[in-house]
Amino acid sequence: MRACNSVQSRLNSLLEARKLGGTAMTKKPEGDTAKTKKTEGGSTKLTLGKYLAFIRDDRGMTLRQVEESTKISNAYLSQIENDKIKQPSPNKLYSLAELYDIDYEELMERAGHITSSKKRAQWQTHGRAATFADCNLTEEEEAELLRYLKYIRDK
Repeated sequence: MRACNSVQSRLNSLLEARKLGGTAMTKKPEGDTAKTKKTEGGSTKLTLGKYLAFIRDDRGMTLRQVEESTKISNAYLSQIENDKIKQPSPNKLYSLAELYDIDYEELMERAGHITSSKKRAQWQTHGRAATFADCNLTEEEEAELLRYLKYIRDK
């Protein structure tokens, strides 16, 4: 992915400078609260909206240019970037990830659609429901199958 790691590094250094009272921010934060959230490790992570706004600015694009490329209205994009819409649909996130050449999974995680594979327990997966979807299993049957699967894996 084009410069995904370098963008993430720049974001981290900007956030660190801001925590230390530095002047690495190119734009003045909005009031006292530039939209960030704490992660489990205590580090600060930009919200989905602020992250997308940063990426768009980094790519030198206007909301209208993004609208033309993705067919997502600039008003909707603005609402995402201003954290009024916190969980846009996965297809909209995919369009933005493709346009900005950034990691789709990262956007899905920031929007709260998925949990990072690093944060999930080893036994948790996203595909489990699909595995049993056509079997029409009861909750008890699914639980029993999962216990059996655990038994096999523990051998």
